This record gives sequence, C-alpha cells and structure tokens, in this order.
Amino acid sequence: MVNTLWFTVLQVPGLLISGFMAALLLQVTKRARNIYRVFYFAPVITSTVAVSAIWLWLLNPELSPINGALEQIGITAPDWLQNPTTVIPVMVIVSIWQGMGYQMVMFMAGLENVPQSLMEAASIDGASEIQKLFKITIPMLSPTILFLSITSIIGSFQVFDYIYFFFDTTAPASARTIVYEIVQIAFRELNFGRSSALALVLFVILLAVTGLQLLAQKRWVHYTE
Repeated sequence: MVNTLWFTVLQVPGLLISGFMAALLLQVTKRARNIYRVFYFAPVITSTVAVSAIWLWLLNPELSPINGALEQIGITAPDWLQNPTTVIPVMVIVSIWQGMGYQMVMFMAGLENVPQSLMEAASIDGASEIQKLFKITIPMLSPTILFLSITSIIGSFQVFDYIYFFFDTTAPASARTIVYEIVQIAFRELNFGRSSALALVLFVILLAVTGLQLLAQKRWVHYTE
C-alpha cells in the first residue's frame, strides 16, 4: 500500500503537469505541429513490454548510457532498480514517459475549447500571459483536469506491468504494489480467497477516492455554458 501510494503521489501530478506543458508548447507551435504530436503520442500506443525492455536497457548499471553520462560529470549512479529509494521514482518516470502523450492530447482538446473572447477581453484589460494562464486557461480546463486526475489515480493504483517485466516474480519489498501482490498471492501461492479479498479492498479504495473527487469538483471545476 505504501509503495502504491508513493507511486500515485509522484505519477499523477507528473503526468498532469508534463501533459499540460506539452499541450501548451504544441499550441504555440505552428510548424510541424502534427509531427510533434505523433512523436509525443507514439509511446502511448507502444506495447508496455517494448517500453519496459527499452527502459530495462537504459537502467542496466553495466550498459546504461544514463549511468555513463552521469559518470562523465563525476556522479556515481545507483543501481536504479535495486536501490529502495530509486525503484519507485524510476517506474514513475517510465510511466510518465509512456502516458504523457495521452494527457497531452486531452489537454490540447481542452485548450481548443477555451473561449477566445475571454482571452481577448483579458488582453484588452492588460492581463499578462501568466495571469491569463492561471485566471482563464486553467479554470476552463478544470473539467479535463478532473477527468484526467480520476483516470490517472485509478491507473496508478493498478500499476503492475512494469514491475512484473523488471522483476518477474522476485520483486523486492520496495517495489511491490497492491496489484502485483494480488497476482503473486493468486497465481504463485494459489490463495485465491485472500487475493480476491485484496482486490475487493482495492475496489473500495478506488471507489472512495473517485467519489471524493466527484464531490470536491463543485468547489473548483468550472463548466462553460
């Protein structure tokens, strides 16, 4: 549970912020916008196995070009997947890299629906770009942010594939998440009763979190009429 919560705390804001920043950059990019859009979205449609294989090579302490680059500047890189302090952040980076394109596309769709009349009125009143971003753009994107936050939290609580590919059935305690534990108990220990109980607990947690988000939307989500 602690590992899953830590993964969620790191991943969900990382996905939202990176997707939003990419959407903003593509909005102001006039040339080759479609090429950049495909480039960012490609990891989303790439098999998780292929993505995990690429990152397993990148994180290999003996072969990793990342470790080599760090050593060139005098930094001793850790064994990313065996170090208890880095294993969850590393999986967060991998998941953000793969999922950012989806978030970007959703934010781009939301940005297209921001009323230009509000932006023009704010410009006439002398509002800066930062003020327009925080006073108009982000509030108008609040329905998109709500949807993406709900789906991202649900997905983060169900993280399993990266861990299973990186460690198979020998994941250390610092890398085990709820779904990984459910699969291990069910198909390694053949204790289907306990695994079903854990799955039910996970369902109740996600139902409660989603319900709280939907209740809280009245205070910060703004819908255009």
